[in-house]
Amino acid sequence: MSAPHHVPIGGLSTSTIRGCKSVLARSLKRAMRDGLVLVNVATVAEVPEGTRRRSRSMTTVQARQLLNSDLDTWWRAYFELALRLGLRPGELTGLRWEDVDFDAGLIRVRHSLKRGRTGLAPGDLKT
Repeated sequence: MSAPHHVPIGGLSTSTIRGCKSVLARSLKRAMRDGLVLVNVATVAEVPEGTRRRSRSMTTVQARQLLNSDLDTWWRAYFELALRLGLRPGELTGLRWEDVDFDAGLIRVRHSLKRGRTGLAPGDLKT
């Protein structure tokens, strides 16, 4: 038996490759159930490593430097929420005052501000 042959997967991330394998495995499982294939080869196939993106996230030191800089009130609130809560830019800009419950100490993220054909409008959350 020969050694496994790995075909380079140029430019795809590891998670993309795993996602593709998952879809293939489910498809072949159905094909097995329908009698179209005898073996689901995706369940035994090795997943090659893809590319790993270098993180573009701020370090803790960079985040502290940003928050310690001379920001006006609006930007300070924006970056504080972004860094402390991990909100996406669309989620931050989609917040409304009715989303903030000061008594309960809650912020409810209900929608995201998205750019559409007619301009900016509230939209569904990504996840």
